[in-house]
Amino acid sequence: MDWKRRRSLTASVLDRKCPKYGRFLHISIRYLIGEISMKKYKGFLGFIVAILFVGFCGWMALQKTASYPSIGDAVSYPVNQLNGFELSIEKPTYSFLKGYTIRYSIDNDSEDVYYLDGNNKEYEYLERFIDGQWHRLINEIDSTGIDFIDIGGKWTGFQGSFVQKYDGYGTRLEKGEYRFVIELSDAQGENHYLAEKFEVK
Repeated sequence: MDWKRRRSLTASVLDRKCPKYGRFLHISIRYLIGEISMKKYKGFLGFIVAILFVGFCGWMALQKTASYPSIGDAVSYPVNQLNGFELSIEKPTYSFLKGYTIRYSIDNDSEDVYYLDGNNKEYEYLERFIDGQWHRLINEIDSTGIDFIDIGGKWTGFQGSFVQKYDGYGTRLEKGEYRFVIELSDAQGENHYLAEKFEVK
């Protein structure tokens, strides 16, 4: 069997076994061995090239707009030490345009009252575990502006969402172990921290 006949049979098998891609491969192989002219399939090939071009441009645009947060100093404060307070997060969801979104809730069963202080500082943080230590990621924008929020006592809890891009942490995270941290303040102004881990694969 000559090589042209063999390639033609191979294309026919691909056409049957892989109907999604077989026809395109079949046409390409028949063109290479001179069985057909590309004039007949000019529109088809133009359509394929246009799809590939648009996809490549979209991929390049997303890569150009990708932004990773910088690694800050190591932190060593204790977390999850407040009796009656618990932070829980849903599995983070990812968007090319917004990065990771983390929906969270703070549940409390305590008469003590703590505060989310958004007047003079941020209270939501992202941290990454590197070489045995937690490092706070650097926030690139000013996230302050909300009033005090009471949690505890007669207040049942709090629900919120963290959006990576809008909260100043870029739109991408490298693979690794992270934790989402909430900072609470007591009546004396002392800070306490709740944290929940998640992984980026």
